[in-house]
Parts: sequence; structure tokens; C-alpha cells
Amino acid sequence: MAEFVGVFFALIAALAWGSSFVPLKLAGKVDNIQYNAFVGIGIFLSTLLSLPLLNFTISFSQYGLLSGAMWALGNVLTLISVRSIGISKATPMIGALIILSTFLTGVLFFKEQLTSIALAMIGVAFLIFAIPLIIATKENKGDNSAKGIIYAAMAGVIFGSYITPLKLSGTGISEYIFSMVSGILMTSWVVYLLSLRAKRQSLSFNKIINSLSSGIMWTIGNITSLLAINSIGLSIGFPLTQLQLLINVGWGIFYFKEVKGNRTILKIIIGSILLLIGAVLLALSK
Repeated sequence: MAEFVGVFFALIAALAWGSSFVPLKLAGKVDNIQYNAFVGIGIFLSTLLSLPLLNFTISFSQYGLLSGAMWALGNVLTLISVRSIGISKATPMIGALIILSTFLTGVLFFKEQLTSIALAMIGVAFLIFAIPLIIATKENKGDNSAKGIIYAAMAGVIFGSYITPLKLSGTGISEYIFSMVSGILMTSWVVYLLSLRAKRQSLSFNKIINSLSSGIMWTIGNITSLLAINSIGLSIGFPLTQLQLLINVGWGIFYFKEVKGNRTILKIIIGSILLLIGAVLLALSK
């Protein structure tokens, strides 16, 4: 029964994370920094409301604030990338770099032991092969722009590193999560307020709802992923949550019609599947 519940939570996490950029696409033209600030509010409030249900404590840690700051900066870059090259290309590329960065940080910096070097090498090879397969498509409008790809790469590296302060802190996630979402809220709003010197778009009520929805969906994914990993372990729970890559791609290709041409669609789908296989192999190698 515990395994079934764990798999269920992992699939909910994948669905929530895989759909969290849908409100951004539905919002149309938005100011990314402004949108990110309201995403921060959505994350903070929804996490705050969920703490009693999870029996998590409210405590502050400078490491948690740092993690939150890194996440907020990474999310701004992600929003820009999604607007530039679409969900179907930005999110798999970012996902690949998150998985690769997290794995390398664990092995090289924290000296985590591998049970199978062969599986690890094959997993890394899958990730490296998948990235150019996804980004080397030129059929869809405004695609393959250097800006979108560069921002996606930067976001992937930052997201792949924002959990590092948690490992350095030596605290549990239950004591860490509140300070992290506080860091997300504070950083996203500091960046937004500093940007007010430049002319910014006004954000309509509907767009505020969209941005809050993105934040709430991220929180749902975050909490259910923790519950999944707690129930079925990291080696099974983490790869299952990475099904979000296929959900992201599905939204971009089939709903928002970001990609034209069967050949291009096939490349992106194959690349995303390779990413998922690579994630599973890396998880099994530890």
C-alpha cells in the first residue's frame, strides 16, 4: 500500500510540475520579472498553508534563504527561456542540466558513492546526447534563438545547484522548507522592485491569477515529490517525478502547437524520452 501511495504522489508531482508553465503560456505577453514576483507569493502562501498538514516547522536558516534566492533567479531565467523557445524545448533542456548538475555535485563535491559506474556513465551519455537532439530544431517560429537556449542553460545549472545549501546545512527538509520559500518570496520581490526603474507592464487581475496558479502548482509538485520520496525512496521516486518532462513537452507540442513538422516533433519526443531514461539510470547508479 505504501508503494502505491508513493507512486501516486510521484505522478501528482510530475503532473503539477509538468503543468506549472501552462498558466504562463495562457497569460500571453507578460513581464517575466513581474510574473515571477507573483509566482513567489503563490509559492509562499500555499507552502505556509500546507505546513501544518505536513507537520513541518517554521524556522529560518541562511542556507534556506540562499536556496530560495537561487531558485527565484533560476525561475526568472526559465520564464524568459519558455517565452523565447517554448515549453517543449526549454523545459527538457533545463531538466537535463538540472539532473546532470545535481548528479555531478553529489558525486564530485559531496563524494556520494556510486553502486554502478557503468550505469552512471550510460546515464550521462543519454543526457548529453538528448540535449542537442532537442535544441537542434528550426521549424517552429522564433525557435532556436540564442537567448532562449542560453537562459535555459543558465537556469538548468542554477536549479541543479539550489539544493546544495540544504546538504551543507545538515538540517532536515521539514525545518528547511519555510526558509527556502521565504527566500523565493524575498528575492523575487527585491528583483522586481529594483526593476521598477525601467518601464514595466501593468499586470491584469487575470495575469495575477495565472502567476499565483503557477506558484501553487509548483508547491503541489514540491510537497508531493517529498511525500513520494519518503514513501518509495529516492531511486524510484525521483525518476517518476521526472515524467514532468514528457508532460511539459506534451503541453507544448499538442496543446500550444509550438512545434511544426512531424520530424521536429519526433526529435523532441525522442530527446525527452532519452532524458527520462538518463535520469532513471543516474538514480539507479547511486
